[in-house]
Amino acid sequence: MILVTGGLGLIGSHARALLASRDDIAHAPRSWARPGKTDERIAMSDFTVTRTLNAPRERVWQVLTQPGHFAGWLPAKPGTAVLDVRTGGSWQATVISSEGEEIALTGRYDEVSAPDRLVMTVPGDVVTAITLTSAPDGTTQIAYTFDVDESMHSMVTESVDQVLSRVSTVLAGIA
Repeated sequence: MILVTGGLGLIGSHARALLASRDDIAHAPRSWARPGKTDERIAMSDFTVTRTLNAPRERVWQVLTQPGHFAGWLPAKPGTAVLDVRTGGSWQATVISSEGEEIALTGRYDEVSAPDRLVMTVPGDVVTAITLTSAPDGTTQIAYTFDVDESMHSMVTESVDQVLSRVSTVLAGIA
């Protein structure tokens, strides 16, 4: 969902670099979902990172979409996470960079299909699709698909791993 590296990751120097280099991000043509249309999917076929979380899909969805949990894995400054989780909705939160700077983050939800898919923007207006798939053993496969330039694949993979480490910590706390 949110690209995070080095503690707060894209928050701080990485975030500023990404925001400053939006022209370097490859934006493939896509068919955007229209508000109120739940049968249309946004085509995302660029770069995908897939991992497994040790929790049922519904609990993972809860952690990704409820403000209190969202703030725990972002990590956001307490009380600043505001989520309108619906197609056409938005999200916002304030984080503190490793340099102590408060950074306001915002994004939008382009597609919401509970409890298995979110398509949203993250800092730099980068589009990411998050797909959750239940496994028979009670775990959840989570796939992040990003529309980013190939030069960012390594950073994105590291970011997803760090985010999912924090998501796993939040999941363990509500088990």
